[in-house]
Amino acid sequence: MTIKLLFPLMMIPALLALAPAACFGLVAYADSVITPAARQFADMHLNQTQVDFMRAVEGLTPAQLHFKPTADAWSIAECIEHIALTEQRLSERAMESLRVPAEPNRRSEVKTTDQGVIDKMTDRSWKGNAPEAIQPGNDKFPNLEAATYAFMNQREQNINYVKYTKDDLRNHYMPHGAYGTLDTYQVFLLMAAHSKRHTLQIEAVKKEAGYPR
Repeated sequence: MTIKLLFPLMMIPALLALAPAACFGLVAYADSVITPAARQFADMHLNQTQVDFMRAVEGLTPAQLHFKPTADAWSIAECIEHIALTEQRLSERAMESLRVPAEPNRRSEVKTTDQGVIDKMTDRSWKGNAPEAIQPGNDKFPNLEAATYAFMNQREQNINYVKYTKDDLRNHYMPHGAYGTLDTYQVFLLMAAHSKRHTLQIEAVKKEAGYPR
C-alpha cells in the first residue's frame, strides 16, 4: 500500500483559504512591523517548501518509506515524523516568544540575516543533533498519515499567520543553539528551511543503492 497524501497538490490554494486562522488569534491584514516584502518572502518559502515536501513523499510504498541506507540513518518515514514534530515545536516556541513584552533594545543580539537562516539550515554539510522531543519514534504519531496531516495542518496555520499577523515579529526573540538569537519572524523562516533540509534528505535517500524501486 502506498502512502497517499491527504492534501493533493491542486488542493493547496483552497486549503490555505480555509485554514483556521483563529488558532493564532489572527486579525485582518493591516500595516505591520514586518514589511510587505518580508511578509511575501516568508509566505513564498513556507508555501514552496510545503509543496516540495508533498511532492517528495507522494506515492511512496512502505518498503520505500522504511528503507534505511545505513543502520544509523533515518528512513523517509522518520524524516516525515521529524518534520512534523519540529513544525509543531517551532510554532509553539514562536507563540511563546510573543507572550513577553517587545524588546527593541535586543535587536543587536540577532546576528543572522533572514537569508542566512535559510542558507545555514538547508546546507546539509552542516550537521546537528535533534533534541529528544523532536526525534522520531516512541509512537509520537499513530501512523505516517497522522504525521503528514499534523505537518500540513500546522504549516497551513503558519502560512496564514504570517500572511495576516500584526504582531511585532521583529522585536520578540527565541534562542537557538545553532544561530544564537533569532527574532520571531526568523523562526518562521526556520520552519520553512527545516522542512526543506529534510526534504533534501528524503531525496538523497531515494538515490541510495538498494532503495526499493
